[in-house]
Amino acid sequence: MNGSLIEVVYRCGGIYSVLYCSILLSTRTSSPSGTWNVLAHEHFLDGFGVFKELESQDAHHYSSTLGRQGVIQLLKSAALPSYGIAVDSSQLKVAFSFYANSMSIGEGFCLEYSLNDDTDWNPVRCWQSSIDFENSKWNN
Repeated sequence: MNGSLIEVVYRCGGIYSVLYCSILLSTRTSSPSGTWNVLAHEHFLDGFGVFKELESQDAHHYSSTLGRQGVIQLLKSAALPSYGIAVDSSQLKVAFSFYANSMSIGEGFCLEYSLNDDTDWNPVRCWQSSIDFENSKWNN
């Protein structure tokens, strides 16, 4: 990843919604004792921020909802891709808050990344309803 341009994407894989409230992208050198350096901390207070505003009816910004400020809602199978972010490190950490609404067992969402404008997306992790999270509560 050193000297790369990275994009991250959240993909919703259900017919219902996932809402995101705060996404933190950090990097550090390969040393486990190294400190994490913040690349982007997106609170979605004024819109999509470092993420691309989609020309879709399936992505919405809310200044406040469900007790949180700055929330992005993804419906159906929408995705929330970031703009390219310069990375000069060998490790990347992504932390985020989400709220799933009425997802059935087996429905879920994934975090993926792409390097240097590659069209291939690499999965990092997927989360499934009733296995990895419960509906109708914020997960930090």
